[in-house]
Amino acid sequence: GGTASALDGRSVRVRAPQGAEARVAFLAQVENLEVRPARAAAMVILDPRTGSIVMNQAVTVELHRYEGGGPLERRVLTDADEAARYRHAPGVTWIDVNGVHDVQLIERIGGAFGLHPLLLEDVVNTHQRPKLELHGEHLFLVLKMLLDDPETEGFEIEQVSVVIGPGYVLTFQERERDTFDSVRRRLEDPATRLRQHGADFLAYALVDTIVDNYFAVLERVGDRIADLEDDILVSPD
Repeated sequence: GGTASALDGRSVRVRAPQGAEARVAFLAQVENLEVRPARAAAMVILDPRTGSIVMNQAVTVELHRYEGGGPLERRVLTDADEAARYRHAPGVTWIDVNGVHDVQLIERIGGAFGLHPLLLEDVVNTHQRPKLELHGEHLFLVLKMLLDDPETEGFEIEQVSVVIGPGYVLTFQERERDTFDSVRRRLEDPATRLRQHGADFLAYALVDTIVDNYFAVLERVGDRIADLEDDILVSPD
């Protein structure tokens, strides 16, 4: 069979097998290869106030785009400048940015969609209070997402920024964990109600999952409190 070796981060040298039939079969396999870009190198960011590590994950930019019940385009964008061509794309575009510690990347995405500098400042400053603002053609929401922390059996609070524009939704999260998997699954179904509406309905669905998860976390916290009460009654000492 043929062999391949990497020349650099973008190029691969391929050695095809001998024989016409083998070459044809090999080329057919190459054409059908699924190429997945490697994740960007992780960054280590220190909290200037405490000196502790606050983020060491790579930033990922995930795209979802659809037009009604047509094909769903879903992939990871390897270049923030590539996002610019989706600003005026037909249908609905959702760009989900996981990680806000790369300020230059956030600025480039903001520039691609014409976001106000004050809006971008609030995106990277993750100590904002929940709020709703209007910046020109953009509606800007800041929310707090509750996530279970399996290590401490408690929960984490993460800021999520949502930008709603004409035909697109941008979400900015502190890290890759989120509550949006149910929305991603719904988008896979061409017949779902979500695919029949615009960007505003997609934004509503994303916010709805954040709010719904509050009740799930509260229920788990209530169960833990009940367990503690039982332990105290059984062994008061």
